[in-house]
Amino acid sequence: MLMRPIWHAVLGIFSVTNTMLLSQSTLQERGLVHHLKNFVIEREVDVFSVTTASKIVILE
Repeated sequence: MLMRPIWHAVLGIFSVTNTMLLSQSTLQERGLVHHLKNFVIEREVDVFSVTTASKIVILE
């Protein structure tokens, strides 16, 4: 599928810009909800529009 290489490229960009890409279930499982005060939390489906570092993207 075409999406897999694209996602790998996007995740590579995220690792460089220090952006955490997490799902809601991961947040709940790891109990990270209370540790997000220092981050900008966005509900963002179009991950290509996220370029700011230290941002957490919550995937639906």
